[in-house]
Amino acid sequence: MTIAVAIKTGSAVVFAADSKVTTQGIAGLGDDGTPNLVTQTYDNAYKIAHDRSRRLMAMVAGAANLGRVPAPDFISAFEWGTAQTIEEQDHQLQSLLTRMSQEKDFASPVLI
Repeated sequence: MTIAVAIKTGSAVVFAADSKVTTQGIAGLGDDGTPNLVTQTYDNAYKIAHDRSRRLMAMVAGAANLGRVPAPDFISAFEWGTAQTIEEQDHQLQSLLTRMSQEKDFASPVLI
């Protein structure tokens, strides 16, 4: 379970999230050849990320990988431009979502 909170103040938005992550890893094979899954927890996950320009912030929860790349790392490599209009902002967001989808679908690095 992830706890993620965003609070809008008079001059900013404050993001907060816990840092615990639970995954499953393979710990050998059973007698019938099926993998033995073991639950693993870590107390140092990054769930909040910002882009290189520090204009875009995102919180991540659930399956937080895009292919082989952790979603916070992907977002941190992206640079959000300065949008002058809502249409430009929408175009930038669509571009980011398209790149995220390509990364997830092809599981290979997408150059930003």
